[in-house]
Amino acid sequence: MKPDMFVPMPYVSHANEYEATVKYRVPMWTADGEYSINVGQYETRYYTDKTLPSEIKVSVAMINAFPFKPLADWEVTDYTVYVNTQDPKLDDIGWRLTQKMYVIVMERSSLDHMRITK
Repeated sequence: MKPDMFVPMPYVSHANEYEATVKYRVPMWTADGEYSINVGQYETRYYTDKTLPSEIKVSVAMINAFPFKPLADWEVTDYTVYVNTQDPKLDDIGWRLTQKMYVIVMERSSLDHMRITK
């Protein structure tokens, strides 16, 4: 699995029954209190526990509250990474794929902000 092959993927969210919105499924890796988030092709942002945006901290906490069955590294492909197999309630929050890899669901404005701040 090569982390740089995964980029934010747009999808249509139907969390609000009255209107659909476009959100992004954004790949993130974590190890020893450090986080790397692919915000675009060949664009990665690096954070620590102290610098990680609050929005992402909340998403990770909610994701970790659900039971988790990790995928083997070979099972993580450019298709399976964007499919939530953890719990349907996490479709608009994010999910965990492996011990180190997450997908965080983000609004476009949050993703754009991460892209312009280095």
